[in-house]
Amino acid sequence: MNSELLPQPAAPPVADASASIENCAAILYPTSPLLSAADTAYVLMAPLTLDASAGPDRLWPLALRLALLGFLVNCKPSEPFLTQYLLTNKHISSDDLEAHVYPWSTIGSFLLLLPAGLAAEHFGSRRVIFCGLLCREATRVLLILGEGVPAMAAMQLSYAGAVAVDAVYFAHIFAAAPPSAYAALTSIVYAAYHGGNVLGSLLGQGALALWPALAADLRPLFIASCATTTLGLGAFFLLPPPRRAPPPSLASVLRGEGARGAWAALSGLWATASSRRWLAWWVCASAGATLVGNYFQLQLAAVSVETPFGLLEAGMEVGLAVGAAAARCLGGRAGRPAFLVVTSALMGALYVGCALFAEAGSLWAPFALNVGAAALYALQLAAGSARLAAGLRSARYALLFSCNTLAGLAAAALAQAVGAGVGLGANGYYLVAAAAQVAVAAAALLPLGGAPDDEEADGAPMVEGGAEAG
Repeated sequence: MNSELLPQPAAPPVADASASIENCAAILYPTSPLLSAADTAYVLMAPLTLDASAGPDRLWPLALRLALLGFLVNCKPSEPFLTQYLLTNKHISSDDLEAHVYPWSTIGSFLLLLPAGLAAEHFGSRRVIFCGLLCREATRVLLILGEGVPAMAAMQLSYAGAVAVDAVYFAHIFAAAPPSAYAALTSIVYAAYHGGNVLGSLLGQGALALWPALAADLRPLFIASCATTTLGLGAFFLLPPPRRAPPPSLASVLRGEGARGAWAALSGLWATASSRRWLAWWVCASAGATLVGNYFQLQLAAVSVETPFGLLEAGMEVGLAVGAAAARCLGGRAGRPAFLVVTSALMGALYVGCALFAEAGSLWAPFALNVGAAALYALQLAAGSARLAAGLRSARYALLFSCNTLAGLAAAALAQAVGAGVGLGANGYYLVAAAAQVAVAAAALLPLGGAPDDEEADGAPMVEGGAEAG
């Protein structure tokens, strides 16, 4: 899809700048005691929403309003030092971390990913994003004030709720932008999201270098992270409104048309050949990247306990940010099977190289190859997200991305359970991730059924009705 911002016919925007504030509020949002103040600020911002189809000069204000939230909530100086903080400041044993704290992040993601997508369909994505931000605030408060294993387990569960909402946040890009801007805005928002992690990691590592006494008490870094998270909550009020009315929620379809109608609406998310190729990518490549994310520190720690983990974390996030930013340059090439074949083959080779060099005792070679693999993963993710949204036959963006993310997480959990059963180490999981990339390349070349790619929408997605969320 061409990322050039050309004028395109589009459905009438939901929030018309010429409409009265009262009419906008009545159209966009039902009354909500929890979000009444947020709704007022949001509607006041609606007339300032810039139509990105008007030209490149209109893209960047819209991109800033979409990307600022993700940048701020991820700019956490404390992030590379979470385990150290829980071990030293909170006096949680490593056994308790592994058995009773960290697993709640995975459990919470399984429990909350699909409900987050369904809630976004029913109540609107903005309300769900706001709840995710409240989960982030709860995470920070628990990290600073909580004590003991139960409090830290609750912290991981609240963080899982926040991460589950990320799929809804990224899907909001497509509800708030014209299709001609999908590729550019997806690239910018993903790059900013990871760019926040880069800056936060560097700030944390720099603070430790300047004030070595922080190593004995990391609490100030976590207070700083709480501050940036709260700024992200403030950035919520800058999110642009949706440009089109959402389709009836899946729950509404179930009530009105029964199980058959709901299944037709759900299965329609993967009606095209391209959407099925990208579903295969989520199940295989995204799952492989999750495994790598779980084990890349262990891989390098086995080589040297003196690995600079703050620098490693920043390097991985730089790779992710650069890869996401590069996706903007792909244009329509991301929709061709050759894109997945070539990039997946490269990622598989990089994962194998990481395992081989680490086994040989090299530190900096797997370090660099991990960063390169992260860049290719972000390139695929940003390009695939924009391509999926452009070809979607309905505006069920949040549900689609929540379901795909859940499928990838389930595949990663299954692979990890099998790997643990056969005694795989960190390098073994890298080989599993490489095999997953081979599967993606094969799926890209196989006939997966569905509507041909040349029939996919390249303009405004078709909306299955004009009912408002909720």
